[in-house]
Amino acid sequence: MDVDEAFLSVGEFGRCQKRLTGFLVLLQVYVACQSMLIVIVGAIPEYHIDAEDASADRDGIKHVHFTDNFTSIVSEWHLIQHEAYKVNLASSLLFAGLLIGNILFGPLSDKLGRRPVYLTGLFFNVIFGYLTALASSYEIFAFSRLFVGIMNGGMSLVSFVLTQEYVGKSYWALTGSLTNLTFAVGIALYALLGYYIRNWRILAFVANSPGVLFFLLSLYVCSLVYYGLTLNAGELKGNLYFNVAMYGLVEVPAFPLCLFFIEKSWSGRGKSTAGFLVFAGLACIFTMFLPDNNRTPDWEYVPWRADLAVFLLLSFLQ
Repeated sequence: MDVDEAFLSVGEFGRCQKRLTGFLVLLQVYVACQSMLIVIVGAIPEYHIDAEDASADRDGIKHVHFTDNFTSIVSEWHLIQHEAYKVNLASSLLFAGLLIGNILFGPLSDKLGRRPVYLTGLFFNVIFGYLTALASSYEIFAFSRLFVGIMNGGMSLVSFVLTQEYVGKSYWALTGSLTNLTFAVGIALYALLGYYIRNWRILAFVANSPGVLFFLLSLYVCSLVYYGLTLNAGELKGNLYFNVAMYGLVEVPAFPLCLFFIEKSWSGRGKSTAGFLVFAGLACIFTMFLPDNNRTPDWEYVPWRADLAVFLLLSFLQ
């Protein structure tokens, strides 16, 4: 049985496939924001140069006054006149990176697997995207755009391939078209962000932040929360050894309950996981409102009770 026959047997576009491809299609909003970033953050505001100072200080660059109500790399680093080419250079570096990423990531994903290459590209795309927003000089900005291009191009290529591989052949046109459509919508959303956010650094930061969400949604983030809370045992008040012991023992009754819900036809793995996640999140939020000034004996200090409740719920996911 080949792949196409297998899809015909199990279904070409089921619920799980719709969820996976929908996630990757929405990723194109982030890809579009990074691809089009330079259009707004490299825009040239209206400016004038003091006539009496035009002959001094390298064509009056230090005496330029920008009059528009937005900032850009042009206004921050005075990229005008003989320095204006640097804006186009930064844009060219991005597209050079896109070319490199497309060439490198395809073979790598065939050799190492789509998912690890996709996750690596997305992770470093976010890192270099924040470096863009925090760049202290044009040189660092340009460097970051080159590597954003490499990661953005490679990661988006692999994600596009995944949208095709997750579904049957008869849905390839649909998922491919939706990917391009979402990219176009992402450009419009980026323009909307630029309209309301007039500081280029804040705009670059905000436009890059959805990448963090997509990256976290691409992992079993529950484990990160679990170990984050577990390793916080030393920060709790009261008896340290008792707290550490309870962090382990609280999971013991969770496992039989987990088995009970998983084996029931009305719950199963999916509904059980979703339900426990909701309750765990609510428990974490609830701890924010617990008083911390009413002391009981050390071993009964109130905040650790809340953490134990969180663990009782989180441990269902393990």
